[in-house]
Amino acid sequence: MADQDLDAIMLKLANLKELADKPGTAGEAAAAAAAIQRLLFKYNLTMSDLKDKDDLQNPFVNNTMSFRSSIRDPDNAWKAMLLGVVARNNFCRVILLMNGKSAAIVGRTANVAVVEGMYDYLYYEALRLRKDQYTIHRNLHGTKYGDASLWARSFYVGFCETMNSRFVEQNKQDEKESGSKGSALVIQSQRELLNALAKFYPHAAKVGIASISTSERGRQAGNNAGNKVNLGKQVSGGDSPPSLPKG
Repeated sequence: MADQDLDAIMLKLANLKELADKPGTAGEAAAAAAAIQRLLFKYNLTMSDLKDKDDLQNPFVNNTMSFRSSIRDPDNAWKAMLLGVVARNNFCRVILLMNGKSAAIVGRTANVAVVEGMYDYLYYEALRLRKDQYTIHRNLHGTKYGDASLWARSFYVGFCETMNSRFVEQNKQDEKESGSKGSALVIQSQRELLNALAKFYPHAAKVGIASISTSERGRQAGNNAGNKVNLGKQVSGGDSPPSLPKG
């Protein structure tokens, strides 16, 4: 089935769902529900595959996140790394904008909201854990000129690496539990996302981030700290302070 055919079917289902949910005669609602069931059976879909009409007609957004300093800078590049990790693992993509102090998040509205909330939470967790772990490092190994900056950069890189590994493993488990149908929907969603990205940024090119030198101890501390983060935390709560723009 071609992508455009599936889009047309999903929009038809969304229209029927809207009719079935809208106050009206019992006969109209029953007829719409019956039509939905016939289409679901014909195209091997389930109710969980249905999308809202608004989501289908305007499925993708392009939100901008701002930072106080350039995220292409070695000391701040970890923020771009973390945002990219969160976005890739939540059906979104990130484009670094030309000013170096902002990034665009492209994805469906609900997914972008998840990315923004999760990034917010992990950003403050990284800051908190880095402070705690550097105190331990300093007490054990002492300090020297420039060591704090290098250690911090290394810690954040290690933190981002571990968060990516955890998200990837979590997504693999989710895909395994959903079976082949879930895998097909993931592929479809990724294809739609890349198409939307190309429409928003038809001339986008890969922009390199400045090379980040790291120390083994700092990076390992970041790896370990990333494993302590509770990914089950509700990131939409009020625990974190207002986040934008980031430092």
